[in-house]
Amino acid sequence: MSRRYRDAPKSDLASQREMLDNLMGLNRNDDGNNGVNGINDYNDERVCKFYLLGMCPHDMFINTKVDCGPCDKIHSDYLKQQFELNVTGEQLYKYDTMLEREFAPKVHDIDRVIEKARGRLELEKNEDETNPDLNPESIRLTAEIHTLTLEAEAAGEEGDIDKAQEIMSKIEELQKQKQEIATRITEKLKVMQAKIGNDVNKKLRVCDVCGSFLSIFDSDNRRLQDHFIGKQHYGFQVMRDTLAAIKQRKEAKKSSNNNSSDDRIDVRDKDRGDRDESNRRRSRERERDRSSDRKRRDSRDRDYRRRSRDRGSRRYRDDSRDRDRRR
Repeated sequence: MSRRYRDAPKSDLASQREMLDNLMGLNRNDDGNNGVNGINDYNDERVCKFYLLGMCPHDMFINTKVDCGPCDKIHSDYLKQQFELNVTGEQLYKYDTMLEREFAPKVHDIDRVIEKARGRLELEKNEDETNPDLNPESIRLTAEIHTLTLEAEAAGEEGDIDKAQEIMSKIEELQKQKQEIATRITEKLKVMQAKIGNDVNKKLRVCDVCGSFLSIFDSDNRRLQDHFIGKQHYGFQVMRDTLAAIKQRKEAKKSSNNNSSDDRIDVRDKDRGDRDESNRRRSRERERDRSSDRKRRDSRDRDYRRRSRDRGSRRYRDDSRDRDRRR
């Protein structure tokens, strides 16, 4: 009995091709100008749809704690370009289910990690006082620095160097004020923790987006910015934003369907009301007809009884005259 083809030993060429695929990926033949391995259609099931949408998890989390390894689908810049040219607007929404199915479990898992980490850390009871990021004055300064940074960038793009330098001087002053607040809070916490023997350098908080640990005393904007643009934080932020947008579209569609259903119900109720009113009108007309018939019958009966009384009265008078003549 001959063995099936899939059970047959691989040829040397096939073995070498598989080895190259494992080492270099399925995209090793992509030159950026055409498809990969003869695949020229982005709808092909072997093409990574997440890559076409710019959100492949295998790319977003490379060399992070949540690295999920290389993607086993094809990543082609050429096919992505063709996809972006042909699929736009609401056509992209047909991929919502696929994105939700892939992203929701990952976000759920990282939320569990965040909750577990928070339980382990149990930050200080007076967190509002010991966390510079939660200090109202520090928050105000951060917002003002952000606004001024945008203004400085806009002035630089417009070529107004003097204005940009003036704004940067204000930003430096605000950063000094923010640093002073952080230093004051840190010194206050050192005094508090000296009484209980805690190491201030080990005070951490958990990022609400990606679950990474951050120092509550890390007031260096550059370090925080490095975290926010890091692969792990950025990847989970993209997932959360995508899921939020999908949820919003679902709710909008559900609301639209409910409104359409209400409109249909209103039309049915109006038709039913029109039919009821028509039935009531016909019923009133039949009642009037029956009333008219009763009145005609009553009138005929009264005429008959009157004529009967008149005939009886004439017979009585005639009989009386006859008796009188006989006497």
